[in-house]
Amino acid sequence: RSRGGNGCKVGDDNGS
Repeated sequence: RSRGGNGCKVGDDNGS
């Protein structure tokens, strides 16, 4: 994964 979105944790590819 790359970055996390709003309330996404680091390493999660949810949200940009």
